[in-house]
Amino acid sequence: AYSYEETTADSSTVPSIPTLYKTHSTTITVKSTTKAELKAIGLPAGDDFDTNHNGLHHWGWVEIISSREEELMRLLQSHGIDFSFSWRSFAELYEEIYDKKQSRLQVVNNELVRHLCVIKVWVCASILNCKHILVVKTKQKEGSAEMREPRTLSMRMREGQSWQDALRDALYQRLGLPEQLQRDELACDLIGRRQEVEYSRSFPGLKTLYDILEVNCEVCHPHDQRWSVIGLPAASDFTYLRKNEVAGQTEAVVTRWGWCVPTGENYVLQPPSLFDKKESTGTVEVDQNGQVLPP
Repeated sequence: AYSYEETTADSSTVPSIPTLYKTHSTTITVKSTTKAELKAIGLPAGDDFDTNHNGLHHWGWVEIISSREEELMRLLQSHGIDFSFSWRSFAELYEEIYDKKQSRLQVVNNELVRHLCVIKVWVCASILNCKHILVVKTKQKEGSAEMREPRTLSMRMREGQSWQDALRDALYQRLGLPEQLQRDELACDLIGRRQEVEYSRSFPGLKTLYDILEVNCEVCHPHDQRWSVIGLPAASDFTYLRKNEVAGQTEAVVTRWGWCVPTGENYVLQPPSLFDKKESTGTVEVDQNGQVLPP
């Protein structure tokens, strides 16, 4: 995992001069300590060792007591979670839990479960008296393209975040829609809440409880020129490029969006879930601050 920190303090070598220290910290996890090549650094026994590159340096291994990365790793391993997913996935899980506060881990019936709240947005527009829904057609990142069944816009929510705030963030971060345009030209309503349990695709073997809030957003005036950025009024496909930062590294995510016509009235009134399972949507209670109350 990677972290970056800036601190200001008096210099120990140049007294009385405040110095800005920029610290880049990287955590490297050795998955297999029994490799013969690692004997040079004291493994697997954790012995002290010396190096003589640009001067003699003495090294040693000490136990880390308060490392969150170590705690998370032990928690996953103790519950038999397949640790073969990439370091980037591990860093993403760490940031999701500790930094972004988007999910939490809980042991339920001796099984580790990840709790994650997701907002799912149905962006709809009436074109020639025919309802169209905005969907993701393809997504490309790290040089590989993901091609799945068309899905609507969805994004993880922060802990305690209201659906209105999450909606604003999702429309801006995923589609680049300014907040003013959202307020002026979108009619949005919370239409349902559901829970689903699936094994995570990003973190193999980790069971995840998805708390899904579904929001319907109707474009009030599809012929307004400002909507051309999302392919209206012709309902054309379009591409949106965004930057995603994981473990201190920035990656480009290219999403191909398109408009589709829903098949059948039930698809609109009771849209498929996050995993395309057709389930009824329940009623939703919201408090005075816009927070969705637990079901």
